Amino acid sequence: MLLLSLLALSADAQAKDLRSRIGVGLYQPIDIGTKGGSLTMISLRYGLPLAKPTQNLILELDAGFRVDASLAEAGYGGGLRVLYALVVEDNLNFYGSVYGGYQQNFGGDPAARVTPGVGVEFFPFGLDNLGISADIGLNLDFGKDVHFGTAPALGVRYYF
Repeated sequence: MLLLSLLALSADAQAKDLRSRIGVGLYQPIDIGTKGGSLTMISLRYGLPLAKPTQNLILELDAGFRVDASLAEAGYGGGLRVLYALVVEDNLNFYGSVYGGYQQNFGGDPAARVTPGVGVEFFPFGLDNLGISADIGLNLDFGKDVHFGTAPALGVRYYF
C-alpha cells in the first residue's frame, strides 16, 4: 500500500523535450545487398508542439544524392518519416517510426519505399542538443518488382 501511495505521488518523468525544436544532421541508411551501397541523407527534424514534454511526435525530411566513381550512374532518394516516442528518458528516446519516400539505387529500378521501424536517439550527458540515433526497420520497395529487406540506419543531429 505504501508503494502504491509513493508511485501515485511521484512527479512526472523528466524527458528530452523536443517540442518545437529543429534538428539538422546526417542520416545513413544501410541498404544491405544494394548495388553501389546506400545513400547518406541530409536530415531535417521538427518536433511538433504537443501538450506534454513526455510526448514527442517528430516529422523528419530526408534527402540524399550520390554518384558512383565513373560518374555513369547515380543514386538518390528522399522522403518523410513520422516518429513517435514510445519511451522517453532523460537522455534517451525509444520511438516507433514510419518512412515513406522514393529511392533510386545504382543501376536499379526506381521504387516507392515504405519503412516501418523502431529506434533510439541518445543525447550524451553534457551535450543536450546533440542526438545520436540508431534504427532498424523493414524496407518495402514497390517498383517493377516488390522487394523487402532489413534496414538498419545511423544518424547524428544537432537540435536548435
